[in-house]
Amino acid sequence: MNWSKAKTLTIIFLLILNAFLGVLVYRDSNKYNLDAKKAKAITDLLEKNSISLSATIPKSYKPLRQLAMSAYEYETEEILMMFFPNLHEIEQIYDIDKEVYAWADKTLTIQNGYISFENPSGTGENDLSKESLTYACDEFLKTMNEDFSSFQLDNIIELGNGYLVQYFQEYKGYFIITNFVEFMVTEEGIIQIDCIYSKPVGFSGNPGEICSPDEALLNVMQRIKSSSKGEEIEISRIDLVYSQEKNSQKAIPVYRVYVDENQDPFFINAYTNTIFGA
Repeated sequence: MNWSKAKTLTIIFLLILNAFLGVLVYRDSNKYNLDAKKAKAITDLLEKNSISLSATIPKSYKPLRQLAMSAYEYETEEILMMFFPNLHEIEQIYDIDKEVYAWADKTLTIQNGYISFENPSGTGENDLSKESLTYACDEFLKTMNEDFSSFQLDNIIELGNGYLVQYFQEYKGYFIITNFVEFMVTEEGIIQIDCIYSKPVGFSGNPGEICSPDEALLNVMQRIKSSSKGEEIEISRIDLVYSQEKNSQKAIPVYRVYVDENQDPFFINAYTNTIFGA
């Protein structure tokens, strides 16, 4: 046997095999990436329907797992310590459906995991600049317990008499939009805080296929067309987040699409490409 020739053939075979495997790996790694051609196609289609797209479209839509969540369980004393200076001076107002606590003009309500704190006199004068808004909210957030240490600023929404400053929990690179703290800030400072928190336990199960972002945008376009009156519309933001399902201890990947930054976004179940809120 000509061992030299056999060795050469073996090397050639291995080189061909490696090249073939490399092509497969490349194709697999790009299978869930939105290429420039698809991005342009959806942008052009939106523009033909009087919808401009100023948002950056997510490039990757790789399969994602669900996120296991705990129930909405709070230690009442811990919650009270976050909002009131002296626990001994708090008055509890008895109500069948909710817990209500009051001190001076401040009121705290806990109902079905939802916490609402009303502070009509405010926390101190605020000039309502972005720096002043975020500083006031960041400082208050630091006084809340460690469960809220991973919450990050996401939106500042202008309202009639002030601003709504929204924070969501960030978990392993994704926002959990059903875990939030919202501050209502006026010239008197923070006058109201609404929040809800369910502790993430970890990702579970096998990764599931999700729809591509252009498919989600097409779905939103169809919804907009059915309700608009032909006026120019702008999609200003689209991102991939997690949302805890109602009456469930799991969160699923969701596309969040802002058509108007001062209104609630569209939410699209990324597994089924169905809109479940707007």
